[in-house]
Amino acid sequence: MAAAALVGAVTALLQTAVVPQLVDDPLAAPVLPVVMVAAWGTRRRASEVSIAVITMGVCLGLISTARAGWFVLALLPALGLALAAESGEPERASLLRRAVLAGLIGGVGAAAYLSVLPLAGGHAEALSEARAAVLLGATWTALLGSGLALVLAPFGRQRDGLFA
Repeated sequence: MAAAALVGAVTALLQTAVVPQLVDDPLAAPVLPVVMVAAWGTRRRASEVSIAVITMGVCLGLISTARAGWFVLALLPALGLALAAESGEPERASLLRRAVLAGLIGGVGAAAYLSVLPLAGGHAEALSEARAAVLLGATWTALLGSGLALVLAPFGRQRDGLFA
């Protein structure tokens, strides 16, 4: 869990420092915290990511002008989907299935994230005008989530824990 929290903090910093330099429209940008939740949640355990969601929300809130709670709230749909996928998925799911799940979780989670934050900021009209940008951001997030799940394949779920 500590590793997930640390990776979550780094992901939040990358989202605010690097991603804005790569894209012009923030709604069309990939959401790296959602990528992390989707990939880690499908390759390891979704429960490990729960502390990372709080860490990412706090980091994003400290860096931006929005409240940390809005960021945590915006990340919760991705965490919920990862937890649901983990509970309904057999222990020996194929690599391809986990990559597809990470992509689905990433896409839907990014759409939720990119919708919650403008609504929280009182910019609902901007959101209705930027549906194409949100779809683009969700697509990029889905692709990155699937790709990262494939990269994390060697670090799959461990059966034995510290006290097992």
